[in-house]
Amino acid sequence: MLTGELKSCLRQAFQQARAARHELLTTEHLLLGMLEAPAVRALLRRCGADAERLAAELRPQAEANTVPLLPGEARPILPQHAVERVLQRAVYQVTAAGRTDVGALHVLVAIFGEPHSHAALLLERSGVTRQAVLDELAGASPQA
Repeated sequence: MLTGELKSCLRQAFQQARAARHELLTTEHLLLGMLEAPAVRALLRRCGADAERLAAELRPQAEANTVPLLPGEARPILPQHAVERVLQRAVYQVTAAGRTDVGALHVLVAIFGEPHSHAALLLERSGVTRQAVLDELAGASPQA
């Protein structure tokens, strides 16, 4: 089951893609949505990363990695395969750990499994590592 925080992040990611009239939801959109989660923002702060700067670096990558809809064209926004893999990976990791709730930090860990995504690259450049997120999860509540 997805936590309320994660559902909110996903809604935010889709809203940002829709507002930009993007055809696809990318890992960059996903991370932009994740930046709204208090657990993610707190982790970024502890790692010395600036959420606003990270967002500013993600937006042009989201623009570059998707085709805009034509004026007047209305279609549902579809997640890229990489986004589907990230979400599946997060669910699998939580299930394998014997837990049921998938939260924002679980998805953040799963983003690192897409090493060619700009989202993972920009996280690492910001000083956020997969291990830092795992350490946070180890000390976090089950609703993280």
